[in-house]
Amino acid sequence: MRGRSVVVDYGRYESSCGYCKSGAGTRISHGLWAQSITVDDYQDLLDRGWRRSGCFLYKPEMETTCCPSFTIRLKASDFVPSKEQNRVYRRMQRFLDGTLDVKKPVQPIEDSTTGSCVHPVSSSAADESLSHKNKQEKKTEEFMQHLSNQIDSAVHACIEGGEFPSGTQLPKALVKKVSHSKKKLLDEEDLVYTSNIAFQTAATLKCAQSAGKDVQQSEFIAQKVVNSLNQLAKFSGLSIGARKGHINFYSSGKDEYLDGDTQIATLPEESATGSGSKSSSSISKCSINSQGTKKLEIRLKRSSFDLEEYALYKRYQIKVHNDTPDHVTESSYRRFLVETPLIFVQPSNDGLVPPYGTLDVKKPVRPIEDPATGSCIRQVSSSAADESLSHKNEGEKNTEEFMQHLSNQIDSAVHACIEGGEFPSGIQLPKALVKKVSHSKKKPLVKEDLVYTSNIAFQIAATLNRAQSAGKDVQQSQCIAEKVVNSLNQLAKFSGLSVRACNGHINFYSSGKDEYLDGDIQIVNLPEESATGSGSKSSSSISKCFISSQGTKKLEICLKRSSFDREEYELYKKYQIKVHNDTPAHVTESSYRRFLVDTPLLSVQPSNDGLVPPCGFGSFHQQYLIDGQLVAVGVIDILPRCLSSKYLIWDPDYAFLSLGKYSAIQEIGWVKENQVSCPSLQYYYLGYYIHSCSKMRYKAAYRPSELLCPLRYEWVPFDVARPLLDKKKYAVLSDYASLQNGEFSNSGVAESALELQQDEIDQEDRNDVRMDDDEEMLEPGFESSGIEGGDMTKILIGLRGSQVRYKVRKYKKNVTIGKGKVHFFVSSVSLSKIGTAEIQQAVSPSKRIYLEAQLQRYQKVVGVELSERMVYSLG
Repeated sequence: MRGRSVVVDYGRYESSCGYCKSGAGTRISHGLWAQSITVDDYQDLLDRGWRRSGCFLYKPEMETTCCPSFTIRLKASDFVPSKEQNRVYRRMQRFLDGTLDVKKPVQPIEDSTTGSCVHPVSSSAADESLSHKNKQEKKTEEFMQHLSNQIDSAVHACIEGGEFPSGTQLPKALVKKVSHSKKKLLDEEDLVYTSNIAFQTAATLKCAQSAGKDVQQSEFIAQKVVNSLNQLAKFSGLSIGARKGHINFYSSGKDEYLDGDTQIATLPEESATGSGSKSSSSISKCSINSQGTKKLEIRLKRSSFDLEEYALYKRYQIKVHNDTPDHVTESSYRRFLVETPLIFVQPSNDGLVPPYGTLDVKKPVRPIEDPATGSCIRQVSSSAADESLSHKNEGEKNTEEFMQHLSNQIDSAVHACIEGGEFPSGIQLPKALVKKVSHSKKKPLVKEDLVYTSNIAFQIAATLNRAQSAGKDVQQSQCIAEKVVNSLNQLAKFSGLSVRACNGHINFYSSGKDEYLDGDIQIVNLPEESATGSGSKSSSSISKCFISSQGTKKLEICLKRSSFDREEYELYKKYQIKVHNDTPAHVTESSYRRFLVDTPLLSVQPSNDGLVPPCGFGSFHQQYLIDGQLVAVGVIDILPRCLSSKYLIWDPDYAFLSLGKYSAIQEIGWVKENQVSCPSLQYYYLGYYIHSCSKMRYKAAYRPSELLCPLRYEWVPFDVARPLLDKKKYAVLSDYASLQNGEFSNSGVAESALELQQDEIDQEDRNDVRMDDDEEMLEPGFESSGIEGGDMTKILIGLRGSQVRYKVRKYKKNVTIGKGKVHFFVSSVSLSKIGTAEIQQAVSPSKRIYLEAQLQRYQKVVGVELSERMVYSLG
């Protein structure tokens, strides 16, 4: 038994379409929120046209939605790579070998006279122009972010001054550049930037206080913020005004702001030069020293959380203070260095509030310990010491990475114990932390081969004791440790370590051949025999952490369970901003977690019975690293019959490698290789194919592919389905038999056309659409047709922790409540697991018609079999 699927029905909903970019309400789907779902049930949902975004499951209503989306798959063993796909693979090999020239990429340039595109082999002028344009865009984005921060500080000052109520979480400001067309429309040629934060603040306050009107309150708030921003107009060359609730920034008329080299300041200029004695390195403003080959900038800003600062802090604590990565958390950093009780005070010219001090920057001198004397000497540079330190740091980094790997393995084992019912569910258990055992500790323990240890069992025992108030720590810890070790049995087969439970500790012992991770170690996440058992596997198998280092560069492909990774989030943020033009304010950590980290899939651990592949089933992140740098992450679900590609993020700096195509080839290869250990695993699912959207047609270039018929749920070859889709965007694909001979498209022509589309699209986007917050849930219709002959009495209902079958009937029942008997009729649900009084209260006769309409639509969209297998939760 692999657990039970539990879903909450969200019904039909409308939202804006991310494919055709149409207005709100054109994309119509049915939604389910999955509290949990088994891999078998999700596999069956995929085969009925469903997809997931985090824990939200959705299925387009094909006849009414603006862009009908057909599930597309291919059988991995039948895959025949096209010329373009082979070219992408060879390009990666040339790049790793160092024979690919990436300094002068081919760029299409539009001819201004004819509008056509030419493809020069190289163009230094075009490169320089593009570089200059990117630099200017980056400067503009930085300055807009600077203005946004200033507005946030002004809003904070208004809160501190009592002008806005405290205790309400207000939204962050977002400043945008005003386009020339909008300037003309508003008849304000000097308008440069604007922000609508006052409207958002007004809406937030209105929700919290239930008072005021948006327009009037927005204008009032905007005026207060502008008054608080009065310092800004004195130094930035911009004037600020509030107009109809917007906060507008106007140029001074001298020049368009940030069209040239612009210096961002944080204080009025007179405050920086009033004393006449300030040095050029004064931190009263963003100081730029560009006389030499390098540029130094010193910026002063109000204390607030900054992701780049946190990344630097984390690196500093680990490298300088030898902290472990697990101890350098974002929450501890916020408490330690961001949060402050000090009340904000604006600068003034009355001599009571100073401008800011100065900082002299000198060349850093590193103290180095003399191994002979033990004293510290100071030297400007030492290449030998640098090399030694670098090697030491690399070794420590390898050790830390491997300990983190072991910690993740323990967490997976604990999760498996929960799924198997060995640990109680519904309790938040702590994360594991593996530590290296020092030599001094090994000797007293008389265990010279002990390398790593974890005390997670004690922490789990304490957590369970607090929740259950039963058991003793020592005995329970040992029992827990043994259960986790049993679940970790795969680990001992591939890591060169043996795992044992000792007095409640989970200990890792070396095999005796060598001290683990004292040299260059390759971390793998599967047994070695699974990677080589067939005898025919290629060296590029991603069933382990693959390293290709035959050339000048090294490529690693690592598969890991879905979990939050700071480096992956930074890459996702860069990808969304650069490729999809998202604003930084919209690419938040919480939205990333909901979209690509959170998963309802119940993981299944590997087995040796031929039913589960060596990595298990569930949600995974597949990392692609070049020379240790993360360049792409594939978010995938590995299911009993397929690998489902959900999302791919890649570094825009490596766009020339076509990482979208390359990762798809690797994933198809992974399916082929793992059929040996799991014969049922045969297909590669590419998500949705949308024939009406040219951007999404490239998926059919992975041949031979099949499309899912949206009515009969049969798989139809793409070459057969294409003539139907050429006629209209929605079609019942299984009606292909009604086509007359000769209407099928020639496969060679179809392939060449798809290849042309692939060439036109620089990087295909084989990604699912993120579920945004603009979706409008609709009431379910009361239709009664199209139920596939289903019996609603067998739908599995979840209510207050119990599971029952839905029953449409009435009967009289005597129930003893307290000391008396009560007679009443029960309608709709009836099983003894739930108290009859609770059922009557939860599903009253007045609600039964509405509930039955919901259940009818639910059974139609998920199918009869799944409706009887999955739990339809009513709370």
